[in-house]
Amino acid sequence: MFKAILKTVKQEKTKSSLSEQQDIAQIPKIEEKQCQINFNRQIQEYLPYQVPNSIEAIFYFKEILTQQQQEYLMNEIYNQPKRWVDLPHSNRRVQKYGGDVKEEGLINVEPLPDFLSQLSNLCFLDDNTLKINHALINEYAPGIGIHPHFDGPLYHNFVNIFSINSTCIFKFKKEDQSLKLFVEPGSLLIFTKQAYTEWLHGINYHHDDTILLNIKDNQVCHTDLINFPQTLLCQNLLKVENIIEYLNSQPNYELCQIQNDNQFTHSLIIRRLLRVSITLRHVPYKRM
Repeated sequence: MFKAILKTVKQEKTKSSLSEQQDIAQIPKIEEKQCQINFNRQIQEYLPYQVPNSIEAIFYFKEILTQQQQEYLMNEIYNQPKRWVDLPHSNRRVQKYGGDVKEEGLINVEPLPDFLSQLSNLCFLDDNTLKINHALINEYAPGIGIHPHFDGPLYHNFVNIFSINSTCIFKFKKEDQSLKLFVEPGSLLIFTKQAYTEWLHGINYHHDDTILLNIKDNQVCHTDLINFPQTLLCQNLLKVENIIEYLNSQPNYELCQIQNDNQFTHSLIIRRLLRVSITLRHVPYKRM
């Protein structure tokens, strides 16, 4: 089932700055048959999950998907081989569901498959009269990203992005300003308002991501991430007896000390695995 994934990963052209002896990708173990998994929203309000001291408006939910739900979604996605479309200019491939997005609106409308319809139960919209009706699934091999871009006015400006199997740094850019978010497997990222209309968003074409940390007295005083306090990484670091030992012991992590820097003491390099993202949103229907 995953031969296509492994082939894509093995054909990557650039090299990771971390050990090349490690496996390039770790694909979740998927059972050939799984029972239906329900996606019932436990969180009724998204506003408390807004990333503080940031632009309007970005929201981050860690662990909104369980490991079992992620595995179920991977199984469903890779059981649809004919839905993949290669994007040669970016070395990515995508699956599209719900119809075609055109200037006149959504055409060639089709219902979302059951696994995406179920997943849409976890989504949010800022208008109760609207419904999730479109999905894009992106596959990112290590070293592959997406150039900074606007999604544009053809979509309703409220985006739900689920991440599966790997971390990455998600960036917002506006002129000479840049904001970094750490996106983790099982998380949901939402952005709207100025974050949608005024800031470009993208992912660097890197094999690994670097987080800058200021570690003092076994505490992370600050980082260069705008959502660090909301991440599972932060939650885990609050629990350990020795932060530096913990980070040095983690697979796919490389902790380096920074010399002669007044702001940060360490850089944490995290190797990317194969990542799948599911973007769900509303597209206005074709105007009659």
